[in-house]
Amino acid sequence: MNNNRRLSEGFASLAQGLSQQQSLAQHQLNMQAPSIPEFMSDYQYKVSPWPVIIDADFVAELSLIIKEIPLIFHRLLKHFAVQQRAWLCEYLNEPELTAQLYQDHQFNSTDVLSRIDAVISGGEIRLIEINQGASLGGWQLDWLCGEIAQKMDELIPLPGLSLHYQNVVESLFKSYCQSILRLKGVSAKGHILFLLPANSAFDASTQSLKASFANLYTKIAPPQLAAGRLHFFTDINDVTVGVDGRVMFDGVEMDGVILTTEKGNELPRSFYSLLESASTKGKFYYPDAICLTLGANKLLFALVHEPQVQPLLSPQHRQLIERYIPWTAKLSSPSVIWQGQQHETADLVSAFKDQLVMKKAHSMQGKDVAIGQSMSAQQWLAFYQQHCDDGDWLIQQYYTPDPVVTAAPDLGLHPFSMVWGIFAIQGRYAGGFVRGNVASTGSTVINSAKGAAEFALMEQRKVKQSIII
Repeated sequence: MNNNRRLSEGFASLAQGLSQQQSLAQHQLNMQAPSIPEFMSDYQYKVSPWPVIIDADFVAELSLIIKEIPLIFHRLLKHFAVQQRAWLCEYLNEPELTAQLYQDHQFNSTDVLSRIDAVISGGEIRLIEINQGASLGGWQLDWLCGEIAQKMDELIPLPGLSLHYQNVVESLFKSYCQSILRLKGVSAKGHILFLLPANSAFDASTQSLKASFANLYTKIAPPQLAAGRLHFFTDINDVTVGVDGRVMFDGVEMDGVILTTEKGNELPRSFYSLLESASTKGKFYYPDAICLTLGANKLLFALVHEPQVQPLLSPQHRQLIERYIPWTAKLSSPSVIWQGQQHETADLVSAFKDQLVMKKAHSMQGKDVAIGQSMSAQQWLAFYQQHCDDGDWLIQQYYTPDPVVTAAPDLGLHPFSMVWGIFAIQGRYAGGFVRGNVASTGSTVINSAKGAAEFALMEQRKVKQSIII
């Protein structure tokens, strides 16, 4: 319960209320409720009707992380892109063209779309990785938050507190508009092109998603972009990318291109390359551009711990790294410094299996991750031998999540281990969602596709008392 209270008094009160009303522990959301659009009615993952609730102090700490950590990465990338470009690219396993583009690009942090994945361990926030670009999952709970808030009010009200949900998709759309206006000025019309999953153009739920997105865009679009609308495509042959850097669809010039899937999953790599090249000419906003996603390279977590990097950091930034970014090193390094002592990497991997995780730098959605606690010694060492010469792999300190008390359908009331997904949009905190497993299972893999429940993230705010005379 103290771990709940670390997040907010409201979250502790919710846990107490659930413990007193055990029948609510198995409560399920009504996915057919009028407030839930059709495209979410058959949502494939388990969603708890009970939110994770955070207070203003916790939001302030998340805001500090969002403001400072990407800034540290950006300054180091700019420095090494100029001073030691070849070394930087070898370290990050990136082509030198990437560093050249990053050096030349007029970087603006408000164009970057991020989701920071983290755990809370020992009462401290520990970052797992940063994801960047348009294909950031977790926004789907936006369309369930109204029903979740209503059930809270009906079944476990929190006297003196109101719950606020940060609408992620609304923040994303506002961000698209601001980036388009900054990039194109008065020539922008507000036409944004979205990729739809293959074979979904005529699916009823997809039509519901398109209508929901279009209605929201109409609601938030600034007056300068009032004539714009959302366009959706499934076939790249319907999209023309010109040598002048303009993207045309259905005879209309696009001001933004949003690809809602991980690179390589739906489209030929040649199409991504074409968009990348065209985006450098500044005729459309493309959040998946290399210069706007380089900060998601997981090897940056290792870079900030390198001894030669420490003198480049301010004392404040060194403290932030020590507090929030787990110890990380390149798996291919012959030796590493772990807890103040130098070790041969192979010896470290063997001796500290249960305190370590191995993962691939260029990978998303929890793929290519090996957690020492979840593997036998033989499996762990075999995995290390398989990847130890690959410059795209890293080794990182593993942190066990602090359990918090809550409930989810089919699981009931338990202490849950949780992984957080925190959105950073236009350089600011923009809400998030949480995934959780029952802690007693001992599972170290907390993933929606593996059975974890999803929880909406809400902020507690004090109800203002009005005086009637």
